[in-house]
Amino acid sequence: MKKLRESDIEKYLVKRVKEAGGEIRKVKWIGRRGAPDRIIFWPYRNTINCIVFVEVKAPGEKATEAQEREMKIIRKSDIPAFCVNSIKGVDQIISGYYKQTDAKKFSKKFRTYYNRFYFSVPEDRK
Repeated sequence: MKKLRESDIEKYLVKRVKEAGGEIRKVKWIGRRGAPDRIIFWPYRNTINCIVFVEVKAPGEKATEAQEREMKIIRKSDIPAFCVNSIKGVDQIISGYYKQTDAKKFSKKFRTYYNRFYFSVPEDRK
């Protein structure tokens, strides 16, 4: 069986987001290190418009300190930001989008759902 690389996970993320009706773009911030790799724009669904930042890593790898710092800044604005290092993690991002039903509870539900996985939200943002 072929060993998964970061690029394989990223290609899968792009494919799944597009299948789910979202838009996804590569991100590069000029003058800042640690920008997440991708930004997802989810379509209007159940009174929710949502963007999500995703840092993609190879299996077993974790975000760098600079990447964690940038994701923490993003989360402080109640925008979901995750580090994903597996196909299962990508599928969890997609299924998390479909589980949302109430805009008022969206941020808390979204963070609570993802808190069980590697790309969890820091305690101060729950």
